[in-house]
Amino acid sequence: MLHQFFLLACFLPLACLPPARGGEAGDTESPVVRAVRSYIAATTPWLEEEIEVLRVEGLNGAALPADAAGCAVVQKNPPTTFKNLILPVECSSAGGPRRTFWVVAQISIRARVVLAARRLAFGSAIGAEDVIEETTLLSDPRQVYLRSSSEALGRLLRRPLSPGDPLTRESVTEPLLVRSGDSVRLTLERGLVRLAARGRAEQNGRIHEVIRVRNLDFSSTVLARITGRGEVRIE
Repeated sequence: MLHQFFLLACFLPLACLPPARGGEAGDTESPVVRAVRSYIAATTPWLEEEIEVLRVEGLNGAALPADAAGCAVVQKNPPTTFKNLILPVECSSAGGPRRTFWVVAQISIRARVVLAARRLAFGSAIGAEDVIEETTLLSDPRQVYLRSSSEALGRLLRRPLSPGDPLTRESVTEPLLVRSGDSVRLTLERGLVRLAARGRAEQNGRIHEVIRVRNLDFSSTVLARITGRGEVRIE
């Protein structure tokens, strides 16, 4: 069926779109390019002004309508790659019905993210002097990048970073607030009632994690959520 579609396209009065340079929205930008940018913005964390459409052309060299209008990508899933991205684009043309064309697009992302300001060692806690916010071209837009320095402060590095390396969710982790064997303050809240007891952690944990805690007053083990350093709350 796809082969027949391409054969049919060869006999239609169509014109190929030239390679597109994104990031310059306006009358000179093709409806197909605008449709691709809107799709990326709708299915990823990136804003339209951060998305550049480097190239868009018909799949396997198939022609695209020169008079395309009202185009939209008819796919809801987020992209798995930003290079050679194959997308179905539905367009209307003057005096004709809406039709779907397969295109190949190449996308780049230039966004303001958090970068290492200097060489940072594995396991080190991030301070204000360790990071900067800068607009940069991202090598892998599929990663979840830290967008604000406040997201990085106090976190621990899961790998070493060189100056200019971007910080992602995968490269940092929360510090341990409770270690196994630590004394903790165990609280229970039910409506207006709030009780407190002494406890001892039986697991390591970070903020908001649930760990096993021994209630020293009753010598029983409960599950409690970490709410701060040395503070846990029974769920």
